Amino acid sequence: MSVDQQTLITDLAALANQLAEIMERETAHLEANQNDALALLGPDKSRLSVRYDELMAHLAAVPVAQLRIDPGFPGLAAAASRLDRAAKINAFRLSIHIKANQRVAGIIAQAARVAASPLVSYGNSRSGFGTRLRDSAPPVSVSRVL
Repeated sequence: MSVDQQTLITDLAALANQLAEIMERETAHLEANQNDALALLGPDKSRLSVRYDELMAHLAAVPVAQLRIDPGFPGLAAAASRLDRAAKINAFRLSIHIKANQRVAGIIAQAARVAASPLVSYGNSRSGFGTRLRDSAPPVSVSRVL
């Protein structure tokens, strides 16, 4: 195996561990609802992801049998396993976070629709005065001509 391939495996293992660490920190920030801290991780995560993709493209050219005999392969396998676990947990936490944000947005949208509906008076009776129309409630009109 050439020095370049050995360096590739070593670099990829180190990069996988760095990405796993960032995902673990991101997961911790998601659990603690620290949105400001999440934004700070974005640039590093993007930069490392791009480099990881580049190295993986180079690794694809190396035959698997040749990889398995490299002394750095066990470290790469462990780093890849750690990254896989971190990515799965991170994806699960992100989905929870996204669903919670969608619920909040839905509640706000419903409140805005109700607040934007017109006030309608149903006569002088105190019980109906100022009641807001709901989406399902038809407008009420009373004909006083008989």
